[in-house]
Amino acid sequence: MHNINYIEAKKLTIESYHEFIDEGFSVEQAIPAVFEDLVISMKKNNKILVAVIQNLSIISLKHNFIPDYLLNRLSDLKINTELNNNEILEYTKDKEELNVLLKNKYTLDEDENYSKRVDILLGT
Repeated sequence: MHNINYIEAKKLTIESYHEFIDEGFSVEQAIPAVFEDLVISMKKNNKILVAVIQNLSIISLKHNFIPDYLLNRLSDLKINTELNNNEILEYTKDKEELNVLLKNKYTLDEDENYSKRVDILLGT
């Protein structure tokens, strides 16, 4: 699983999110649940890290909020491995959507304790 590409990681993120929603989680609960569910893979594969953070940010912004631990990582979020042509197109499309959503009005969901937990989980 750690060798999947950006598109597969995006699909996995979205599927995992919908599974948590189907189990009765709220959007605010599902976002960190997906994050924690995929954290080990994110630590081992930069494409997964970028896909998860970028797409969870898109999902949350579509619901007019973003957790601080996602927003704080967006400015430093970079793909550090090669992408194939399909991955480049998908990544670019997601990046553009994210930039549009960040210009809209949203609420910043701040949780200092959880942000510290994320730092520990990601080893940052």
